Amino acid sequence: MNIKKIILLSLIALPIVEIVLFVEIGSIIGSFNTISIIILSAFLGIYLIKTQAVIQLNQVRNKVLQGIRPDKEIMSGIITFLSGILFLIPGFLTDFIAIFLLIGPFRSILIRKYSFVEKHSKKQSRKTAVRNFLSAPRGKSFHERSFPQNQASTCSSLNVRSPACVSRHMHIRQTNL
Repeated sequence: MNIKKIILLSLIALPIVEIVLFVEIGSIIGSFNTISIIILSAFLGIYLIKTQAVIQLNQVRNKVLQGIRPDKEIMSGIITFLSGILFLIPGFLTDFIAIFLLIGPFRSILIRKYSFVEKHSKKQSRKTAVRNFLSAPRGKSFHERSFPQNQASTCSSLNVRSPACVSRHMHIRQTNL
């Protein structure tokens, strides 16, 4: 089935399912409680988006400063943001999906499944390291060719965490894998 058809059917089916759930759950717990739950879930979505965004950005920044690729943190941030958006959309089905995305084991499964770098990074970095080693001019190592002496000495002697130094450390770490 074409992805456009799937999206179109989802956009048609989601409001219908949400309306049916509103009526059924509203008849069981009452209309006031139903509306209260929907409003509270919207506030929860706003809270998730505002607070977790800052936390996720700090985790990504710390990983980058350590010279480690923040792939899992980025995917976790995307999933948290998506669950916040789903909480903002009024409805019980979207709230259930948002809760499902926030549960730890399901989140790790999604991160493993949709993380591109985890599947291909070792193969890519080995190929890149071999290609860079073979293309380095004779008499100079790849490190000397890629990072001029003044930049390399500045980063190592002062232990500076500038973007250029962080980039250099990430590049060295990736080629050593």
